[in-house]
Amino acid sequence: MAIPLAYNLRSLRARWTSTVVAVLGIAGTVGVFVAMLSLAKGFEATLVASGSPRNAMVRRAGATSEMDSGVPIDQIRVVEDAPGIARVPGLGLLVSPEVVVVAAFPLKGRDTDANAQVRGVSPRALDVRPSVKLVAGRMFRPGLTELVVGKNVAVAYKGLDLGDTVRLGGGTWTVVGVVDAGGTAFDSELWCDATVLKQVFQRPAGSFQSVTVRLDSPAAFDAFKAALTSDPRLTVQVDREVDYYAKQSQQLTMLITVLGSIVAVVMGIGAIFGALNTMYSAVTERAREIATGSPRSSWPGAWPSPCSWAWWAACLPRSARRGRAWRWPSASCRHDASRWCRMCLSSTLVSGARMKVAVEEVSACKRKLQVEEGPEVVRAAWQKAFSRVQKEARLPGFRKGKVPSSMIKLHFADEVRQEVARRLIPEIYRQALAETQIKPVEEPDLQQVSLEEDAPLKFEALVEIKPAITLGQYTGLSVTHAPKPFEDREVDETLEHLREQHAEFRTVERAADPGDLVLMDYTLTPEGMEPRSEKGYGFVIGSGGVMPEIEEAVIGLNAGGERTVNVRFPDAHQTESLRGKSGVAQVKVNEVKEKILPALDDELAKTVGQVDTLDALRVEVRKGL
Repeated sequence: MAIPLAYNLRSLRARWTSTVVAVLGIAGTVGVFVAMLSLAKGFEATLVASGSPRNAMVRRAGATSEMDSGVPIDQIRVVEDAPGIARVPGLGLLVSPEVVVVAAFPLKGRDTDANAQVRGVSPRALDVRPSVKLVAGRMFRPGLTELVVGKNVAVAYKGLDLGDTVRLGGGTWTVVGVVDAGGTAFDSELWCDATVLKQVFQRPAGSFQSVTVRLDSPAAFDAFKAALTSDPRLTVQVDREVDYYAKQSQQLTMLITVLGSIVAVVMGIGAIFGALNTMYSAVTERAREIATGSPRSSWPGAWPSPCSWAWWAACLPRSARRGRAWRWPSASCRHDASRWCRMCLSSTLVSGARMKVAVEEVSACKRKLQVEEGPEVVRAAWQKAFSRVQKEARLPGFRKGKVPSSMIKLHFADEVRQEVARRLIPEIYRQALAETQIKPVEEPDLQQVSLEEDAPLKFEALVEIKPAITLGQYTGLSVTHAPKPFEDREVDETLEHLREQHAEFRTVERAADPGDLVLMDYTLTPEGMEPRSEKGYGFVIGSGGVMPEIEEAVIGLNAGGERTVNVRFPDAHQTESLRGKSGVAQVKVNEVKEKILPALDDELAKTVGQVDTLDALRVEVRKGL
């Protein structure tokens, strides 16, 4: 069996330059393509990992991202009353209304700026996203211009290290903490108090861009979403946080993949032509050697090359001549020679009587199965599916089950194909798992399915498997806990915020005043455009949830009162076609509700903190702080 090996080695030694050129050309093509795919998948994985299956994101209905979304404060109060939201003693509901802006900061070691995302969050943001850990400094204090930066921000940007001050939005901010988000997108964000961020960037005081909610469990999402989407007071859309980030990654991932594929195709064509030219030149140079058998042949002595090649072919196993998978056995391998050895190669090829399965290691937790089943099995499955469809088929002029075969093939071809796919592919997939001894943890992602009646069945299945985990040293570790300093006023502020969260709005028979919740019907007619109407719209006067002219118009109106006012859309309106336009608004107040704050007593403590007294609630809040 050393004939072909010696022949190849001597040929490489004699013509190593042309071989290296061909190999480098093909390797460069593969390397560029793999790099582009890795970049796309890495970006997608980073964004998707930023989400949690227990978190839900609430945005304005129709919004494509956080940047073009807006959720008024009165709708946020309704969101907080939805079922399934997690609660922490002393902190209340794990709900974080958020604002997002993009700002430019100077890069370290360069003379250029780069954009970074600044996220205004609530003080409960770390509880809503427990994967984000504070690794240095402290959390920002509500109401102050303080920043907490991701670990990548502190490394990449100048002036954003712990303790530094930076100009942002016309204000001076202090970096008071650094967080580690485990390699997710939050490592590249700056966090601060949402209320302060809105004030600095002159955003509406009574509106946020999104609301992130921590649920009791992933299973609580459906009930939470149903409660919000069916509430007529809300105009929101609800997504799992992981689904939102997966959607946000699709556009850039697709762009990188397409560009990488185009570059790889162009380079691949060039590499193929280069390899063909190299091979053609090599064969041309060796025409006399092949015909006469020069000493450069791999066969020892003066035997002609055709004799050595004929002897090589005669020595090949019959399975190789039939085209089946075969490998040269190695001295260290003791596995069955009818299989590609799992330990000797990077992929496993199982050759049975009909089915072939190749396993490719995509990552530590992913495997790709390339499955091929023989045409005999496909043909038999097609006949069974044809018989089943024929028994249930109905056509005008024929009784059930009596439709001729020719008519079945003409009118029910798609149904037969679907029946074959529904039954055959899962069965072949289970057999492939049994052959390869792979135990997936979820349903496969089937790709490139080729299913024809008289052809082999081919498909690829991307499956997730359990990772191989090696535990390090975790016993005997000591941890020193440094209590966070706080002031008594922070306890009072937290209790006051709890009162705000559990405030009630009661209908009153009087004119609307600032701070009241107003339910109204309105018709808004921008200049030169069609009117837009909505019934039962609610907002809190003074929250900034509607245009200032409309807020002023409803003040002083009782239920049933109407008023018409002139309005002007702001120059920075989120809808470009409305920027700077004037218009007319007609409003009719349907109901006026007064905000009633609960008393700060033992009853409030029982409601929000699952404790019996107000003093006990203060203790729990103090512990939380």
